[in-house]
Amino acid sequence: MRKLVLLSVPMLFGLMACGAGTPPDTTAPVVVSQVPAASATNVYLADEISVTFSEPMAASSVNATNAQLKIGSAVIPSTATLDASGTKLVLIPTGLPALPGTVSVSLTGLTDKAGNVLGLFNSSFAAPDWQQPGIQPLDINLAKDAQTSSRSLALDSSGKPVVAWAETDGTSYN
Repeated sequence: MRKLVLLSVPMLFGLMACGAGTPPDTTAPVVVSQVPAASATNVYLADEISVTFSEPMAASSVNATNAQLKIGSAVIPSTATLDASGTKLVLIPTGLPALPGTVSVSLTGLTDKAGNVLGLFNSSFAAPDWQQPGIQPLDINLAKDAQTSSRSLALDSSGKPVVAWAETDGTSYN
């Protein structure tokens, strides 16, 4: 003897939802952008150095061993911090290496919030030798009563900075 069981549509969806649940996240995160761009030249180390991921990363996986700045095999002292969303890692050098040099961004063993591991990531950029510890980008406002305009910063043929500007006292340009 066969029994016929009729299920209503709401009941059928309820039964499907009970056992299904949300499938686990098994997709590894990837790097979707970086600043500075790979192979960039004349990068000032006080500017942003960051990597953006495809999904939020686990803050517990970020440490000085697996998020590093290097020149050759020498590690540049730095801090590595995730933003509030967990998708952007910012690296801030706390020491200045011997320059000029090719600075590498090296990421190993970082995981997303589900535990999926980011593949090995290496990228590099060139930093010129005119940087010194504690020197910040130029603020070309030389005199309180002067007005500057046409500010320009360029690099000469050897990669050294050249600064030019026009200054006025309000009545004539100097």
